[in-house]
Amino acid sequence: MLFVSCTSVKTVGRDVMDELVRLLDSGQLPGIKSSEMIEEAHVQPFPQYYRIKYPETVAVFVVKKDEASVYSYVFTKLDARDKWTLTSAGRRLQNGEREELK
Repeated sequence: MLFVSCTSVKTVGRDVMDELVRLLDSGQLPGIKSSEMIEEAHVQPFPQYYRIKYPETVAVFVVKKDEASVYSYVFTKLDARDKWTLTSAGRRLQNGEREELK
């Protein structure tokens, strides 16, 4: 059965970014050290009036300062009461290839 919540997309984006920052600050974000500067980070866009349904998966895209690669982090939340969990990490190289990060 699918659980539907009235959680707003804005809240989801903020919560996912908070988890990304927590992982970065603790040195647990694959591919980016806590001492490295992030130039840009954004959560995947959602359609207007999108309703959050659990389980939910959200992607965050990050560009480090002075680097052209785009890092992608996928977070999953199984239930409205769970925490966001990093389930996948990778980076898109300049040649278009994807490299999985651990």
